[in-house]
Amino acid sequence: GPLPVAGPSQWANDWHAIRCEPTPHLHEGLDIFAPHGTPVVAVADGRLSQRTVGEVSGLSVELIDDKGIQYFYAHLSAFADGIRPGIRISQGRVLGYVGATGNARGGTAHLHFEVQPGGVPLPPKPYVDRWLSIAEQRAHRLADRVRAERPAPAQLIPSEAGMPAPEAPGRPLSWAQSFNSRPED
Repeated sequence: GPLPVAGPSQWANDWHAIRCEPTPHLHEGLDIFAPHGTPVVAVADGRLSQRTVGEVSGLSVELIDDKGIQYFYAHLSAFADGIRPGIRISQGRVLGYVGATGNARGGTAHLHFEVQPGGVPLPPKPYVDRWLSIAEQRAHRLADRVRAERPAPAQLIPSEAGMPAPEAPGRPLSWAQSFNSRPED
């Protein structure tokens, strides 16, 4: 799937880190830090099972994919338009926006992201890291394809391009000039 945050973001493995609020517990998610308001997207096709405002989670949504895996997104700053329980969601659809609601209020904007196959939380970092690897591979393939399809740069002779010829043949140019490669009408 795509990364759950559609923009520049960073994360570290904070699975089972000790959290003190609202009571001492082990962290069962991955905090993905990004600028406030960065879009948060569906990592899979599925159905939106929850849209809640909680004391701990703040604004949050839960997506259940077609294999029964639950994805929980918390601390959103806002829900995207049209997001409500029961609707079908396509992978990549904006669900909301990174924020600091619930017990993250007053802290750094981030998405708390959980992966729960069969309702049992698993460390989400391996999923997110794999999605990042896939996105990087796709970007490299796209860049390679664009480079392969792009015509080679034209080899212009300065005098044909409307530029003055160098003063002495074989001597490197020590100046630069901006020019329009299209002949004037």
